[in-house]
Amino acid sequence: MIRGLEAAHSLGLARVHLLSDCQRLVRAFRDRSDDLTWGALTLSPDLCALATRFQDFTFDFVDG
Repeated sequence: MIRGLEAAHSLGLARVHLLSDCQRLVRAFRDRSDDLTWGALTLSPDLCALATRFQDFTFDFVDG
């Protein structure tokens, strides 16, 4: 996910819609949660930082 966002930014994409099947990660990103005790949530700060590089960034949960 992180590498994909970095690649999208390097390609000059301005709008990104990221879909994930990890509801906890999407919620942590949206809430800007400080509780990163669950393994995948450690990605949340990196996602927040990368999201600011895009003109439009959305991150949604899909029940896959």
